Amino acid sequence: ENFKFDIYFAGKNTNSERLNLIKTIESLNFNHKTGVEKKYLYKDYLEMIYNSAINLAPSGIGIFTFRHLEILASCSFLMCSSKINEIELPIPLKDGEDFISYDDLNDFREKVIYYIKNPKIRKQIAFNGRKKLEKYYSPKNHGKIIYAKLFKV
Repeated sequence: ENFKFDIYFAGKNTNSERLNLIKTIESLNFNHKTGVEKKYLYKDYLEMIYNSAINLAPSGIGIFTFRHLEILASCSFLMCSSKINEIELPIPLKDGEDFISYDDLNDFREKVIYYIKNPKIRKQIAFNGRKKLEKYYSPKNHGKIIYAKLFKV
């Protein structure tokens, strides 16, 4: 419950969406860590996730990435773009129950402030996401879903 960071995003400002997100985070004046100045050891990266109240997973190379899984596996609070609701996920995650999405920068700002101020709700959502991951996810099942999509099985 005593987090090192209020908000954490490990990623570079490789597009305007990410750059605007980073600027918005900086404007909120919360304790945050954004971007990657150097390559982290994987264990250090996971520790950063675990030690952050809100973990962001904006679209990168795809809308749903390993970052989402890493945050869920860490039983950490996941926040991502609402674009995630437009795709079929390998886990039946529910927005508002297992993670939180934002529509735009104003929505992002409002939700960050709300969830920073409501740690019990944030903790429950993180716990729900972890439980859903444990129940439904495995690399083997993920592979089966990808295979079925590629070969229309």
